[in-house]
Amino acid sequence: MKKYNYLTSAILIFVGIMMIYLTKDFPFEGLQDVGGGFFPKLIGGLLIVLSVLVIVDTAVKPEGELTIDFKDPGMQKVLIMCGIMVVYCVIMKLAGFMIATAFMVAACSYLMGERKPVKILGIIAGILVFIYVIFEMVLHSGLPRGMLFH
Repeated sequence: MKKYNYLTSAILIFVGIMMIYLTKDFPFEGLQDVGGGFFPKLIGGLLIVLSVLVIVDTAVKPEGELTIDFKDPGMQKVLIMCGIMVVYCVIMKLAGFMIATAFMVAACSYLMGERKPVKILGIIAGILVFIYVIFEMVLHSGLPRGMLFH
């Protein structure tokens, strides 16, 4: 198991470095005027820091035996979530970010046990308004619209 932790951490450190490098030309004027380059650099930095923490944690803990039971209800939720993420990517390509994210939030809420439609719609509305305000109004960067709306 340790080798998988090391491998995954190395890959994520590389991804974090690439995120920071590939967004070096994005506007970022500091914390007063964050611009479109702030969040990719923040996420890239967090990936690097958290991956280093996984490496340290893996190095100091003794190796234990790990078994994966695909029939376990928790594992089934993980697998269903992977399927939801694939569908999310397809919907985003076709219909755009807002519609895909509404689907994703509804599906995740339902998967996690929320069954009240009004509450799910409220969560969807809150998340979509928050994302719209941050990316469209504060960062002035458009969200993906999808092939159907071009």
